[in-house]
Amino acid sequence: MAHEAYDPRDDVREKIGTNLYNFELEQEYYAIQITNSFGETVNIPIYDREKVLSREQPKLPYVSMALVKVYNDPHNIGATVRKFTAYVDLDVVYTAMENIDLSDFAKKIKDELHDKIRTYQATTNDVFFMNIESERYLDTNEPRQVIFHYILTLKCEHHDAC
Repeated sequence: MAHEAYDPRDDVREKIGTNLYNFELEQEYYAIQITNSFGETVNIPIYDREKVLSREQPKLPYVSMALVKVYNDPHNIGATVRKFTAYVDLDVVYTAMENIDLSDFAKKIKDELHDKIRTYQATTNDVFFMNIESERYLDTNEPRQVIFHYILTLKCEHHDAC
């Protein structure tokens, strides 16, 4: 296909995540790994938002990636060179659990995401440059629990030549 839509989520997930295997589900997945307040490694899976919404909600915590918008900017009359700018929301979703300290759990995940994105900001396949542009906090009240969301908006740039 000569022309394709730009979606950097797979490339970003594969670069910042650690490839793991879930023996119960018999499938590979990518995750951010952090250490909880008890010194245990916690794997935070990274999913596409469409997958989270189209099936039973995954076990918390997780990170969902939503492609928010993509700008396509032609750089000449024939549009043989284009600049794509994609905005991806990284939604860190978690709730109070026994093995975490709420006061620093989200910060550890956010710090790990910041570190990985800054480390690989110019060396990710099909992403010439990426950077966290903004962060925001939300919470939702579900039956019998509060679900916390830290949403980091990632800006990804790509240039192509046809």
